[in-house]
Amino acid sequence: MITAIALATEGGLVALALLIASWWGHNPWGTLSWAPEALEVNLRALGLGALAALPLFLGLLLLDCFPVLFFRTLKDSVEREVVPLFEHATIGEFALISVAAGFGEELFFRGLLQAGLAEELAGPYHLILAVGIASVVFGVCHWLNFAYAFLATLIGVYLGVLLIMTNNLLAPIAAHAVYDFLALCYLVAWKRRYRAARRS
Repeated sequence: MITAIALATEGGLVALALLIASWWGHNPWGTLSWAPEALEVNLRALGLGALAALPLFLGLLLLDCFPVLFFRTLKDSVEREVVPLFEHATIGEFALISVAAGFGEELFFRGLLQAGLAEELAGPYHLILAVGIASVVFGVCHWLNFAYAFLATLIGVYLGVLLIMTNNLLAPIAAHAVYDFLALCYLVAWKRRYRAARRS
C-alpha cells in the first residue's frame, strides 16, 4: 500500500514539475544530455551522487545514536510516525520507493525550482538565493515537525550544492535515492531485526 502511495505521489510530482515547466518556460532536464557521447559523464554523475549519499547516511547514524537538542524530538517522531508506514515493505520496495523519490523530488526541487530560479534571479548571489529558496521549500514540504523540516532543508542545501558542482541532475537524484534506501534499510529493516533478536 505504502509503495503504491509513494509511487503515485512522486509520479504526481514529476507531472507537476513538467506542467509548471511548460508554463514557466524552464526545462528541468536542462543539465542532462542523453546523447551517446554523454554516457560517461552521466555514469560519473551517478557514481558521485551515490558516494555523496554516504555523508548524509553517516549524519543519520550519528543523530540516531546521539540525538542532541531538538533532534531527540526528530528521532521520536520518525520512530512513531514514519517507520510504521514502511514496516511491512520489502527491501525491493524500499529500492523502488527510493528511486521514485530521488527522481521525482530532485526533478521538481533541483531541476525545476533551483535551476529555474538560478536563471531568473539576477545579481552575484543568484546561485545562493536559488539554493536557499529551493531548499527551504523542500524542507517545508517535508514538514513532520520543525526538526524534521530543518534537517530536510540542510539536506536540500547539500543536494543543491551537489547539482552546482556537477552540473548534472543525475548526481542529486542518485544521492537522494541512495540515501533514502540506506535510511529505510537502517531505520526499518535493520532495527526490526535487532528488536526481534533482542526479544528472542
